[in-house]
Amino acid sequence: DRDRGSNAVVHFSIMSGNTRGQFYIDAQTGKVDAVSQLDYEANKEYTLRIRAQDGGRPPLSNISGLVTVQVLDINDNAPIFVSTPFQATVLENVPLGYSVLHIQAIDA
Repeated sequence: DRDRGSNAVVHFSIMSGNTRGQFYIDAQTGKVDAVSQLDYEANKEYTLRIRAQDGGRPPLSNISGLVTVQVLDINDNAPIFVSTPFQATVLENVPLGYSVLHIQAIDA
């Protein structure tokens, strides 16, 4: 049979995986929100362990709820030149198409 009254009221909480406090769970609805900036370069994925606990006496709970949040990368960093300044010395009689300099940059 299904629980009724306070026995059927379920409250949610985050048990682990929220060490920096980036997530909030509404205790009544179970809705999980990001409450601070997420950075793909710092952490690509979060695993939150959720507890669901009823209002019975004694209360019963389940802590096997796992929520995986995958952070998608956005283009938030400009490319960086590997070394600067660039300088090259070229003879005036080099053939057309002669490679003068090879520039490298990385995108973090």
